[in-house]
Amino acid sequence: MIRSDPETFAPNKPALVLATAFGFVLSLLPFLLLIDEWRWLPLVAAAAAVGGFVGIRKIKSKSTFQPTLGEGAKIRIFFSYSHKDEEYKDKPVKRLSILKRQDVIEDWHDRTIGAGNEWAGAIDEHLESAEIILLLVSDDFLASDYCWDIELKRGMARHEGRTARVIPVILGNVDWAGAPFGKLQALPKDAKPIKSWTDIDEAFTDVAKGIRAVVNELRGGT
Repeated sequence: MIRSDPETFAPNKPALVLATAFGFVLSLLPFLLLIDEWRWLPLVAAAAAVGGFVGIRKIKSKSTFQPTLGEGAKIRIFFSYSHKDEEYKDKPVKRLSILKRQDVIEDWHDRTIGAGNEWAGAIDEHLESAEIILLLVSDDFLASDYCWDIELKRGMARHEGRTARVIPVILGNVDWAGAPFGKLQALPKDAKPIKSWTDIDEAFTDVAKGIRAVVNELRGGT
């Protein structure tokens, strides 16, 4: 299975860099003692500290979302959408069918909840376990209290914690620049709203290709 704890997704590399820098300083002590050049010790220590600081800054500037996949593990995809946009949810679901047949992904949306099951609990369970969270962004999505307060906020918290990847899919011409996901790369290409494409099928094919690329990335390029 895929482990989704923060320690797995974000190994403690800064501590490793500092330990390496400290070890470098210690390795020079015998040499400095041998040549009786202790005056160089502060300079060496300062250089190691600067190197460690630079290394940490570089590490923190990079994404560390690297799930650990077990053999045969699938990438789980969660669809967050307004029911008024249901027809637009079905199209990417169908276009991802090849990946499902290849046992690469499994997708989930609330229409798969069986009769008699608690819908809120089922949504929470799959929202917490998904590696990819798709936001189907429209006016109705942004106006939905449940989509905004529950699914969006929890999805972004997991994205920022590097335990999931949130991908906005822009359905219509909406002002989403100030939204929590406004800093994320959206689909389709150039975040062009799907409804503004001349060929809607081409737009959803572009979305499917973008999702496939992320799936391959999370699976280590396979």
